Amino acid sequence: MMDITEDNFLIFAMKSYNSPNCIMAEFESDLKRIKYIKRLIRKYRTSGEIKERLLLNHIIVLANVFGVEASVRIQKKRQTERQRKRKIERQRKMKRQTQRQRKREKHRDREKEREI
Repeated sequence: MMDITEDNFLIFAMKSYNSPNCIMAEFESDLKRIKYIKRLIRKYRTSGEIKERLLLNHIIVLANVFGVEASVRIQKKRQTERQRKRKIERQRKMKRQTQRQRKREKHRDREKEREI
């Protein structure tokens, strides 16, 4: 079982794809179903509204064309990838805030020294 990384994600998805006579557009539209699933889940979390038939349809299609194990691994990879990006962005934001705060403190210290 290979680990899915950013570099080999498409290769893994293509190898797992169970539609022998497909064209690239079909493959890409099936990959977009992952986004649709995430969007439906996010909408449910924020508003409480769920379209269960649409959600189940996307999940079933993914399981049919990629296989159950591969579709679960692909969804988990996309989820962890987004979480990692959000975490990095939060860390960068915190770093910028602390840098700004340090600059402000230095500026305040300089102003106090000038007053004295």
